Amino acid sequence: MLEIQFREQGTYQYLGVPERAHQNFMSAVSKGRFFDGVIKGKFLCRKIG
Repeated sequence: MLEIQFREQGTYQYLGVPERAHQNFMSAVSKGRFFDGVIKGKFLCRKIG
């Protein structure tokens, strides 16, 4: 699971994100670009805050 806090939209948990993708996200130079290309729309998510 990957938890992301967005500046304006709140905090979301992305379920089923592989550990490798999680690590790559954390080390990405552009987290927004990585999120848009690899995570957004590809994993179930839920808003938690």
